[in-house]
Amino acid sequence: MGIEHQRSKHLIELARELVRRFKGQVPCDKKGLKELPGVGDYIASEVLLVACNQPQPLLDRNMIRAIERFFGFRSFKSRPHTDRALWRFAETLIPPDPEEAKKFNFGMLDFARKVCTAEDPKCSACPVWDLCVWLAKSRRP
Repeated sequence: MGIEHQRSKHLIELARELVRRFKGQVPCDKKGLKELPGVGDYIASEVLLVACNQPQPLLDRNMIRAIERFFGFRSFKSRPHTDRALWRFAETLIPPDPEEAKKFNFGMLDFARKVCTAEDPKCSACPVWDLCVWLAKSRRP
């Protein structure tokens, strides 16, 4: 079975659960969202941010990298996106206003994808290079 068939199968299962458990409405609480099939922390946070206007971090691999580099925050988990401490830290960065939270998150995702890249980061193009813990450490003799 191809991936497109697996995705459609999961989407149908998700829709059935939404109808069965939530009368067809998307829940606007993290616990309810995470009870749905295929919904983890990231998807739950994105739904809460975009559909429910609740300020949440969109903590994906790119944002994790930018946070770890800029702040020097280091997750010791093999899968950092499962690190509760990292999520709590990311939550402190999110503006309380829902529209500002969206701008911040999407800006961070773009920044990490275009400037603070995994390989060959564009530190000379970074607007906050002088505050970056990672860059300061890499310049030390």
